[in-house]
Amino acid sequence: KFFIRVGLFLEHAMWKGKFILATDVAKTYIYEKTVRNASKLKELECPDTDCTCRTLRYCHGEKKGPYFAHIDNSSCDYDKYDRETPAVVKEIKLLLFEHFKNIGYDVEQEKKLISHHYTHIVVKGFDGALYAIEIGTQSTTVGRIEYLAQEYEKIGVKLRWLVVSEIKEEIQEDEVFFLKRYLLNESRNKEVVIVDSNTYEVIQHRWDTSS
Repeated sequence: KFFIRVGLFLEHAMWKGKFILATDVAKTYIYEKTVRNASKLKELECPDTDCTCRTLRYCHGEKKGPYFAHIDNSSCDYDKYDRETPAVVKEIKLLLFEHFKNIGYDVEQEKKLISHHYTHIVVKGFDGALYAIEIGTQSTTVGRIEYLAQEYEKIGVKLRWLVVSEIKEEIQEDEVFFLKRYLLNESRNKEVVIVDSNTYEVIQHRWDTSS
């Protein structure tokens, strides 16, 4: 399950050098008791190493699902990322991460390659190159698209986009939202890869050069 976060609520925390998920903690009594004790001892930390107030607490009640929260308010890149990332994007990110891991790739999720930004998925290709996979939606702006393209190019990381949208068998280039249109015009293979926001079916569109 994925819960919409508000305020300073987080899904991830660091504990003893490892990522833990709030929703995993809640699955068993023993695990939750252990994490609550760690929370009491102030051992839970924000995953963002640039955060100025990293100590987190674990929370779980009957009205709200499990989550982590900063003990002190702070300006935190990870908190901003967590709040601004839609639940459907988080779920697709986890499915994609597990997929790449299961087929043998060296893969990481939520990695900070660019200042003040978390990349959804980072895959090391069999050619040794690093690929950043960004998951975009209809609300992804042209400014964001171009900023990420420039920043990844600066550090030598190849950028690939996955678009969350309703799947259609055919699309018209001039009738789609901007991220799709941008990829159809400016991506290396003039293509856009779409994940259906309800079924998670994947489809790839390319230019039909015969019409």
